[in-house]
Amino acid sequence: MLKKRGADLHQSTPRFTKTLRQGNRERLLSLLIPFSLIFLGAIYVLSPFSKVAQITVAGQQNLTASQVTQATTIKQGDFIWRWYYQRDQISSIARRHNRQIDRVKLELTGRSLKIVVKEYPIVGLVQQPHGNRYLLASGKYIPAPANPKTFIRYQGYGKHTKLLTKTAQQVGQVSNPIRDGISEIVYSPVAENPERVIIYMNDGNTVYVRLSTLATKLRYYPSITSKMRQKGVVDLQYAAYSYAYGSQQPKANKK
Repeated sequence: MLKKRGADLHQSTPRFTKTLRQGNRERLLSLLIPFSLIFLGAIYVLSPFSKVAQITVAGQQNLTASQVTQATTIKQGDFIWRWYYQRDQISSIARRHNRQIDRVKLELTGRSLKIVVKEYPIVGLVQQPHGNRYLLASGKYIPAPANPKTFIRYQGYGKHTKLLTKTAQQVGQVSNPIRDGISEIVYSPVAENPERVIIYMNDGNTVYVRLSTLATKLRYYPSITSKMRQKGVVDLQYAAYSYAYGSQQPKANKK
C-alpha cells in the first residue's frame, strides 16, 4: 500500500509542477501584456505620429481657410485622437465660433486632416441703425465691410424680423444662378395674399410669389422667361403666369 501511494505521489509531482509553471506563465502574461500596451501607447503619444502634421480646407466660398481652422480650433500639432473622438461635435464647435458655418466634416488620411466645410450663403445686404450687415441663409447677420459687395436688397420688412428670417431661409435654397440674378426683394402683402413678396430681377423682369413657396417656385423662372418675348411680370403666387409690362391679359405658362 505504501509503495502504491509513493508511486502515485511520484507521478503527480511532475503534473503539479507543470500546472504551477503554467499558472505562473499566465499570471506573468496577464501583467506583461497590459504594461506592454501602456508602454507602446505612451511611445505613440510622445511620437510625432500621434499629431496632426497637415491641415487642408475644402468647400469654403466666402470664408478663408484660416477662418475655418480658427472656428474649429484645430491646430497643426494637435493630437489626432483628440479630433477623432470629437469629430461628431466639430460642427457645433465651428458654428459656435463662426455663424457663417453650417456644418463641418473631418477626413483623416494618415497624419493629414482635411476639413470639409459647408457655409450658409450670404443672401442679402441689410441696412441697420449701426450700419450695413450681411444676411445669411440661416437668418442671422454678420458685419459687412465699409465697401460691401453687391447683394440682394430687402425692403418693406420693417419690424417683421421673423418674416425676413423666413425669406432668407427660402432664398438660401434657391440655386446660385437664379439667386445671383435677384436685385431686390420687397415684402408687399395684400388682402388676397398676405405672404406676397415682389422680386426685382437684374434682367428687368419682376416676380410675384408667396413667401412660403419662394424657393420651390423660383426654380421655374428660367424656363418661363425663355418663352417671354418682352420684359414683364412673372406671377408665381398660385400658378405660373407671365405678361409683358402694360399688358392687361396675363398669359399662362406651363412649368
